Amino acid sequence: MAINFLYPDYEVVRNQDRCIGCRVCERQCANEVHSYNAELDKMLSDETKCVNCHRCVTLCPTHALKIVKNDHTFKENANWSGKTIQEIYKQADTGGVLLSSMGNPEPYPVYFDKLLLNASQVTNPPIDPLREPMETKVFLGAKPSRVQRDEKGELVNNLSPQIKLSVPIMFSAMSYGSISYNAHASLARAAQELGILYNTGEGGLHEDFVKYGANTIVQVASGRFGVHKGYLESGAAIEIKMGQGAKPGIGGHLPGAKIVGDVAKTRMVPVGSDAISPAPHHDIYSIEDLAELIYDLKMENRIELAGIRPREEIAQRLQQADCFVLASVSETFGVSYLEALSCGVPVIATRCGGPECFVNEHNGLMVEPDDVEGLASAMLTMYCNGGSYNRAAIAQEVRNHYSSQAVAARLMEQYEQLTHQSETQQHKQKALVG
Repeated sequence: MAINFLYPDYEVVRNQDRCIGCRVCERQCANEVHSYNAELDKMLSDETKCVNCHRCVTLCPTHALKIVKNDHTFKENANWSGKTIQEIYKQADTGGVLLSSMGNPEPYPVYFDKLLLNASQVTNPPIDPLREPMETKVFLGAKPSRVQRDEKGELVNNLSPQIKLSVPIMFSAMSYGSISYNAHASLARAAQELGILYNTGEGGLHEDFVKYGANTIVQVASGRFGVHKGYLESGAAIEIKMGQGAKPGIGGHLPGAKIVGDVAKTRMVPVGSDAISPAPHHDIYSIEDLAELIYDLKMENRIELAGIRPREEIAQRLQQADCFVLASVSETFGVSYLEALSCGVPVIATRCGGPECFVNEHNGLMVEPDDVEGLASAMLTMYCNGGSYNRAAIAQEVRNHYSSQAVAARLMEQYEQLTHQSETQQHKQKALVG
């Protein structure tokens, strides 16, 4: 028989002088704490099952029962309280993680009641507080190592966009599904009204809250729940959560019973399936892997897979583009390049057999096939110098040589030449026969 270190939390005190053996407590207790022993002719109690609901106490007609907190204690020290030891015993006996209301068995602290803001920590103290107001505004992001100015004396700013907070407070990440729709709505509305940011957590962003995007940090966690192009574009910033240990051994776990309705839709998880987040990212094992993920997330916001589109829309999109890139390994001619050039768009092409006939220094750049570094260098060059191309001249040159009228004229010219050659050859043959 296994040793049970768990002592009952509560003690059932029964006044035998008042107990009349009516067995009401036995019938009313859902946990089967009370039972009648016929040999002893008395009521007994299994206190290990008692949850202190007081149903038996309330319904006892003679008030023979009361439930008291057990005064059993452990030897304590500065590191281990009796309650902590008891919790460890419970986890060892059950083999599971003990959950409680709000995830915390202790009194839940309200940090805002204990928060003290010293304005001098976030801004320089004013010389004259009556005429120089103090601010709590905070900017998050990269800071320049030194102040630089251009030839005109203007500040040089090559920094990425900053995130502005009206006060140095942000709501931490709490995912939709682990907290309710109303809780997420409250966080989003409060962040908007306060001019601060809240974090979606790892559960994606409900479509109703996209309108709060300017005050939203969208999180990319190990489970990648709810992560898609629209999600990444909807927030003011992207947070990569490197790891978590909410549940020992499994990282994070949202039971399938909670994966229903909009929660399943938002998280992009099948209804009823457990949403388990690995403790680490399974595609990040180095600094280089993290850099690759950051690059991919940035590009996700800039790349659109348009799919099949009408010809008119393709022409419109080409006219709006800065450059057309097609890294072909082999082309017999390259009509796609000409379509882009006809819209006045400079191209980056490969020396693959066809584009060499019409791509030149005036309308684009050429690289070797399978030359990744060369292609990247050409794209960077085009990004920096794309404005130097005469788009009107590019379009006109293509139309002069490759419009339907120009191609038809050349075909007629070739036909006439061939016809003339054929007639000349026939005359020569007749002359020889004669």
